[in-house]
Amino acid sequence: MAIQSIILHELNIDANAGTLKLRLRDTPLSVTPSLESMLSDLTERYNSRTPKAHGRFNPESESGFAASLNLMLQGEQTLLALSTALASGLCEGFNKAGALQSGYLLFADYKAGLTHYLLIAMLPGTTSITVNDQLEITDSEYMDLSKILLATRINLTEWQGNVQGSRYISWIKPGRGQRLADVFCELLGSEETGDTRNDSQKLVKALDAFCEEGETGDAPSAIKQKAYDYCLEKSDAGAQVDIESLSAHLSEEEPDNFSRFVNLRDYDMPTTMQPEKRQLQKMVRVSGRGKGISLSFDAALLDDDTLSYDPDSGQLVINELPPSLRKQLDEIV
Repeated sequence: MAIQSIILHELNIDANAGTLKLRLRDTPLSVTPSLESMLSDLTERYNSRTPKAHGRFNPESESGFAASLNLMLQGEQTLLALSTALASGLCEGFNKAGALQSGYLLFADYKAGLTHYLLIAMLPGTTSITVNDQLEITDSEYMDLSKILLATRINLTEWQGNVQGSRYISWIKPGRGQRLADVFCELLGSEETGDTRNDSQKLVKALDAFCEEGETGDAPSAIKQKAYDYCLEKSDAGAQVDIESLSAHLSEEEPDNFSRFVNLRDYDMPTTMQPEKRQLQKMVRVSGRGKGISLSFDAALLDDDTLSYDPDSGQLVINELPPSLRKQLDEIV
């Protein structure tokens, strides 16, 4: 990872006025090993967070952010100027929406491999207790990377290389704080064109049908495990999964077998996506609970004699009990 520029601003709640106030930094942060480690940790956490939305800059938006970003890429504007304008807009927008949330606004312009990114994140500040050199206990505030409030990442390489693209922006869909997210997306001028959860569900459905219809000579569990491992590797790296590349990975002899299968059926699935791990796990793990029973096992066990399931009677038979489970049963019964 190569950091081009990184800067931090802060939003604080003015208790007396009942509004947010912005504290701006006037210079970029110095790039140090600690800063590189922090950004690496943050990008890993961003990659693993779900659900995410994908989209593009709305050509009808009046935000002006895309034009300013383009000026930055042409060297006519700095990240400092870009971040100051957006941070000011966020502060004003949050106040108007009554969404009073304090936190740090981080702007990171960096490259990972051959891909150029801009990551914008809002992170909360958290107070912890530390011990100093004199063995005195003091309060210390730090930026909590584990609790990302808002975040978006723009694939600048893809955007510049294909202005007609529709999935070069990703952002975390909030479980709470929808007003914050609405203001954020409005100022960015982004519009949603895809959703990781829906895309993942369609991919799992397509792979299930692909295996059920006997489009491959391998065991269904082996194909699904292969697809899961490939998608997980891409997801951990924050990379998109290309259906044609996945198809080639599933079969060297017939590299276009799965992609052709998808194209001939109406799955309404994008050609590239960033699958959600939780949805992908349904291909390789079977789990459920109810009436005091909780079960979870590898789907591959249904392909051998370890487990057998009768769909007519709804009975699942465990032919080979795990030794630890058998021991507990022998002690109880």
